[in-house]
Amino acid sequence: MRLVYLLITFLVTINLGCVTSSCLWWDKESPKLEHTHFKTIDSTQTHALKILAEKSLDPSCVHLFTADEQTAGIGSGSRRWESPKGNLYATFVFPWSMEYIMLAPLVPQIAALSVCETLEKFGLRPQLKWVNDILLGGNKSGGVLCQFESDAMLVGIGINVNTDDRVAAEGLAASTDDPMRIPFGSMKIASRGTEFPIDEVLEILKTQLTRNLAQLIAKKGFVSFYPRVDTRLAYKGKWVMYTEDCKGSISRKIKVLGINESGHLKFEEVDGTKKEACFGRICPTEE
Repeated sequence: MRLVYLLITFLVTINLGCVTSSCLWWDKESPKLEHTHFKTIDSTQTHALKILAEKSLDPSCVHLFTADEQTAGIGSGSRRWESPKGNLYATFVFPWSMEYIMLAPLVPQIAALSVCETLEKFGLRPQLKWVNDILLGGNKSGGVLCQFESDAMLVGIGINVNTDDRVAAEGLAASTDDPMRIPFGSMKIASRGTEFPIDEVLEILKTQLTRNLAQLIAKKGFVSFYPRVDTRLAYKGKWVMYTEDCKGSISRKIKVLGINESGHLKFEEVDGTKKEACFGRICPTEE
């Protein structure tokens, strides 16, 4: 009997070890990734939420949903995200243990950093607009929408790849309900007409994002990312409008000083008082 007990204990230990270590996607150098692509969909983020509601996920696997175009794309604050063909629309679903839920607020910056590092591979010079937007030439060319749901971290990413000036102008007109809006841009506009292969952009993004989030979990914090984000931070040393309200209805003028090692925004008030913020939105002033 004692031998049987020891054998059962041994097998249970192996199984538990699999669940807590070798079967987790962040412990793998190249985790398994299941990719589903749609020509047209309402929203990759909405679809991912539906899948999560229907079934539990394999903790060793990352799921990815992409589309050529979205009919009801979602931006931050539930705003509409213009989603014509020619760009990248993706939602990554990372199984996420409650053990690491305290890292969830850092994911948007890490994802935005991953997009910046991806665009740099194509010779572009993106900036990260705190906390989760990507700028090219001062224009909004990408964004990140993250949410934790059913033991999974959803990372929605939109990148304007081959949007031209006409489409960008239409997108700006359709987004006038956002008081903190920024003119739309794209990789194509920033490169003065070069068209980029969306599949190649996605392949690099998959590598950057998965590697960075695995590092976030392994390091259990933002410190190792701090210099990479801070050097890419937009508006440093400039006056911007800041709001703690995601709708941008209440805002005030501040000077961006940088970020700290926790990813919080460091800024100066008009009276010279120095403060920090862990959430909110910023945009350039009209001056």
